[in-house]
Amino acid sequence: MNKIQNLLLGLAVGDAFGIRYETMTRYEIPRVFDFTKYQRNPKEEWGNGAGEYTDDTQMSIAIAELLLSGKLLTKENFADYFVKTYKRDERNGYGKGLRITLPEVSDGKGLIAKLKTNSIRNGAAMRATPLGLLKNARLVIEAAMTNASVTHDTLKGKASSVCMALASHYFLHDVGPIDKLFNYCLELSLAIDPESTEYWTAIGDMKEFDPVLLFGEADKDYGVPCDGMRTAGAVLYLVTKYPDTVSVLKESVLLGGDTDSVAALATGLKAIQCGLDSFPEFLLRDLENGPCGRDYLIQLGEKLEKKLE
Repeated sequence: MNKIQNLLLGLAVGDAFGIRYETMTRYEIPRVFDFTKYQRNPKEEWGNGAGEYTDDTQMSIAIAELLLSGKLLTKENFADYFVKTYKRDERNGYGKGLRITLPEVSDGKGLIAKLKTNSIRNGAAMRATPLGLLKNARLVIEAAMTNASVTHDTLKGKASSVCMALASHYFLHDVGPIDKLFNYCLELSLAIDPESTEYWTAIGDMKEFDPVLLFGEADKDYGVPCDGMRTAGAVLYLVTKYPDTVSVLKESVLLGGDTDSVAALATGLKAIQCGLDSFPEFLLRDLENGPCGRDYLIQLGEKLEKKLE
């Protein structure tokens, strides 16, 4: 597997495994945690089957396909691809704004016209990692800002998108050692949102696990909230603290809260660095493999590598 394939498969595996535990607290999860199989989320309204990924992976696929197309990375083109991937494979898991709007529109222009974009949640960050493929950090930052502007046009939305795209770029392009990842992301995103970078600096300096610092006082017993700044902080913490992809996946889920987004991002990023060899067999074998499933992700990663050579 090449690095891009590892990223895409890591995203999908983390997403599909993590969704079982979505919205459970970090105290509830250890009682039911099962690392032998995929499970569907017990909430019927979520509608996912065991081994199926959610909007996190679908929107990341949209960005990967946009990169493969060679089209300009404009706001409307991002939105077009979000609509396109949803329309061919409608699924649950989207936040309220997109869940209501995507079925109503036919293209990116329509999506942009209808969406409210004042959110600081993690929707822009969760899909940003394919942008790390771009050849230099300046392009990554510009594209990640545009990505956020479609749905999360706020300082925290943009900063979290940039942070996750830069982390991906760091691994995909072998920028430096793992212990320099925090500094790299911080230095390049500082001008976007000082509050986010101050928080990420504190996470990077955290010597012992501190749930109040990591999750915030209101969520200290819950886990990672659906917040762009805190999601990115949790992901950087996991990727730099744990040594291999499988331990990152497990610990992503055990943090609680928004388990599918955190597990997708952290597992995808760690898979670029360490590969997928530490995975138990079921994680790839039982990952969904329909028209846009496991084999499609492998093919997409192969095409992207050739395009970027």
